[in-house]
Amino acid sequence: MNEFLYLWMAIIIIFIIWALRNLQKSNKNEIVPYKCKNTIIWEPKSLILYEKINIWREENNLKWLFPCDDMVILARTRIDYWIENDIKALELHSLFGIHRTPYFDLGLLKIAENASYGYVNTIFEKWKFSEAHNKNMLNPEWKYIGIDIKKNKQGITLACLILAK
Repeated sequence: MNEFLYLWMAIIIIFIIWALRNLQKSNKNEIVPYKCKNTIIWEPKSLILYEKINIWREENNLKWLFPCDDMVILARTRIDYWIENDIKALELHSLFGIHRTPYFDLGLLKIAENASYGYVNTIFEKWKFSEAHNKNMLNPEWKYIGIDIKKNKQGITLACLILAK
């Protein structure tokens, strides 16, 4: 009887060791899922743009994007960088690769940016009628969104849209 019990215990221990090894192997290449927080209070202009983008996505049979603190922080970082360095319109995407790199460590797989300047009420239309910007807004892969809008030293409105998955 004791021999039978020892045999079953040995089988159970071998199974546990095997399961743990296989679990470690399967988790080795898995990406940690990104956890989005939504605690930042958005500026009214950013909220209007957020709604316009999501309504446009809905009209194109796409899901609404989740507002995300990290994406808002990245958008604010980008605009602050533009203002501090007096970045001109053609240079708005400069250093985007460097600014977004730390966010991949959080578990994000892909991050994109739409940047614009001008009047607040025309920014969405600029993006909508620009093939590349519209493609970004209507990409079904995106899950998270962050927006920031500020005026630079010359009083020109700058907008930054961050999309991520």
